[in-house]
Amino acid sequence: MIDHIKKPILKELEIFKEKLSDFLKTDNPLLSSIYNSIFDENSKQMRVILSLLSAKICGTINEKTYRGAIAIELIHNASLLHDDVIDNSEIRRGKPSMNSLWNNKIAILSGDNLVSKSMSCIIECDNKYILNHY
Repeated sequence: MIDHIKKPILKELEIFKEKLSDFLKTDNPLLSSIYNSIFDENSKQMRVILSLLSAKICGTINEKTYRGAIAIELIHNASLLHDDVIDNSEIRRGKPSMNSLWNNKIAILSGDNLVSKSMSCIIECDNKYILNHY
């Protein structure tokens, strides 16, 4: 079913993946490892799919669309990192959670890092409505 839903935006999803990867590039090996673990191919990315489909239905997918989708995906994953710490979860999506791989401090700070990066995306969108309601 998901494949059918994604069909109209397959090209845009590939562009999104490239833009997310570029946005998350870092010289920090720990952060790089964490990002690779979080944003793997097993992620459904439902929020991204809904963002891109909504934009396509309403007109066009542009750079601001991608930035918004990146921000949403980063916030979502930050909340998962924080939730796993609060819940003492050892497994996320069938794999060891970040807090069980490293520790709670690294998981929390990594989540905070993702929130910070999401704010950067939101600012780049230059949309006063989003900035006023975030």
